Amino acid sequence: MDNMKYLYKNHPDGAAHLWDDGDTYCRQFSTGGLNPRRYHVFDETGGRRICKMCNDVFEEYSGYRIEDNN
Repeated sequence: MDNMKYLYKNHPDGAAHLWDDGDTYCRQFSTGGLNPRRYHVFDETGGRRICKMCNDVFEEYSGYRIEDNN
């Protein structure tokens, strides 16, 4: 997706969450599961896998699935 944003830590491990201007699709950001001081929004996945829960919710809404880099 050209305009998709991704939320992840500046750390090589872990998943890239799909970001929707204020929360992740999996809702971990708004429910406190992700520490906002450690995560940042990026235009690319940085080679990280996509959060499965984010991808499942995105597919349910859009009918599309984001291809995982790994």
